[in-house]
Parts: sequence; structure tokens; C-alpha cells
Amino acid sequence: MIPILLVGSIPLIDNEQVFKCVSEIMGSHLRYIPDGETGKRRMWIGFQECVFARNPLLTQDPPFNIHYGPQIGKFRFRDGSNRMELKFDNLGYLEAALNSFALFKKLKEDGTIPTHVRFQVSVPSPLATVITFADPSTIVDVLPAYGRALLAEVELICAKIPHDQLAIQWDLAFEFAVLEGVPVGEISIDQLFRDVIALGTVVPEDVHLGFHLCYGDYGHKHFVEPNDSSKLVQMANTLTKQLLSRTINWIHLPIPRDRTDEDYFRPMKDLELRNDTELYLGLIHLTDGVDGSLRRAQTAKKVLGSLPFGVAAECGFGRRPPETILDLLKLHADVARKLD
Repeated sequence: MIPILLVGSIPLIDNEQVFKCVSEIMGSHLRYIPDGETGKRRMWIGFQECVFARNPLLTQDPPFNIHYGPQIGKFRFRDGSNRMELKFDNLGYLEAALNSFALFKKLKEDGTIPTHVRFQVSVPSPLATVITFADPSTIVDVLPAYGRALLAEVELICAKIPHDQLAIQWDLAFEFAVLEGVPVGEISIDQLFRDVIALGTVVPEDVHLGFHLCYGDYGHKHFVEPNDSSKLVQMANTLTKQLLSRTINWIHLPIPRDRTDEDYFRPMKDLELRNDTELYLGLIHLTDGVDGSLRRAQTAKKVLGSLPFGVAAECGFGRRPPETILDLLKLHADVARKLD
């Protein structure tokens, strides 16, 4: 059976509706179910603006136009503040995970959620949030402080939820802006990869671990259109070769809607995933339905040969109109059945 991965955000009414709809539509195809990041988390990291706003060492500049993303006023250090004293707390990821897991557990016990499915907690990398909200001149000081707070919340999630019920997914997006040469601050490639490996090491071995690789979805556009999948393969292989302390249970690679050509997929011949890592291709797009998704899948098969893969959308659904979500979920199931 072809597995399906849900990247994370699913803008239905609440997490209960997400759990129930997803289980009914595609339960047997799923290894993991996210809570949909509903409510204040719908716009991915948007709710972290309030975390920065309440920090006494930071002040916010007026919003301004940027080449990609919403208008957000950047945060910088207040005059006279000591950068070494910066710290963050109560980011909201721990609270959301614990509340959602309580419902997940209840629905699993009553048979609504399949017994084999784990609860998936999707967490953006620290780099994504810091680049979004911090002034470029402050990134090198803000990133370590925010990173410590986020990893501490992930550690607590892992401490408070049974390991055999839990999966952590790290969302890597702005890492590809750095790899593609987009000006985002003074982040070296070496430091980028060290930080990504650290994200994996914080997750205990018996908690499943995945990585969602992403080129952005603001306005349903990428921050840069990749020439091919080579940067994705570079990241996947780096994770495989350097994150040796534990299993990587899955890696998700996005497939742009207009790329059915072998040129985009060809670098995937060089993927060096371990045998215990599942590959998911984000080849499902609502705008061209089953036929378009199958065209991308067929091209992938030509390049990947015997390497199996599951299916997913290219990114989360948070910015989509809620009335389109059930059709998109059903499309996932239809594509998976066609590929079985």
C-alpha cells in the first residue's frame, strides 16, 4: 500500500475535525497524523510574532514590503540591551502538542484513529522563524537564543508524550533560501548543516523523526524556483551521512506543479537514503488533480527505479481556502490507490 504523508497544516474547524476527516479518508495509508495546526497556528510560524513582541529586549520596526512573504515589522534589540541576556520561553509548541495529543489518544482509544498511526508534531526550524521576524543585523544573536527555546520545547514534548505514539517532523524551508543564495543574513552553509543535524539529535531514537524539505508556499509560489532537485538531494544526503545517532524515518521532497520533466527529477538518482528511511514526494497538486499527480509520479519512477516512495502535497494547506481541503484530502487517497 502506498503511504501518504500530511505535511502539517490542515485548516479545518479544529483538530478534532482534522483527526476524524483524515482518519476516515486515508487512515490505512497513513503512518502519522498531524493535528492540522488549526487556530492561531494556521499560518505556520505567524503566531510566533507575539513571542517576539513580548520579549523585553526587542522592539519592532514598522512593517515594510519584502520580496516574498507578508509585510511584517522586523524585530531588533532595544538600545542599551545586552544581547547576551536574550532568551525566549513559552513558544506555544509544547502546549499545542499536549492538548492535541490528549484528543488524539481519546480518538485512538475509541477506534476513530487507526491503531498503527502515530501523532505527528510538525515544527519549523529555528532558522525559519528567526529570519522571518528578526532584523538581518540581529540574526546571529537571536538564532541561538530562539533555537535553545525551541529545542527545549521539543525535548519536553518528547518527555511528556509516549515515545511509541509520537513522531516529530522538522520543517526545513529557509535553509533552501540559504542554499539557493537568497540574501537572508550572515548564515554560512557549514553552520546551516550543523544546525540541521542538531535538530535531529534532540529527538530520542524511539520517537519517529522526519524532515519536510520546502521551497516555500506563500501565495502558492516558491521564494525561488529551483532548477532541479539537486539542493533537495544535497540536504537529504547530508542528513543521511551526518545524522548517524538515530534513524531518519522519512524525508519529504517537494515537486513543483509544472515539473513533469526528467530534468527536475534526475538528481534524485544520487539519493543515498538508508533502508529504514521512507521517501515521500510532494507531487500532489489540487489544480491538476489525479492526472497531473500521476504524470509527476511516472517521471519519478523513471528516475528512481526500484526506490519506493510515498505521496504527499508539496507543502502544508494552511493558506488554502477551507472549502477546498476535503477535496485535497480525497485527492491524496485517490492518487495513492492509483499507484498501489
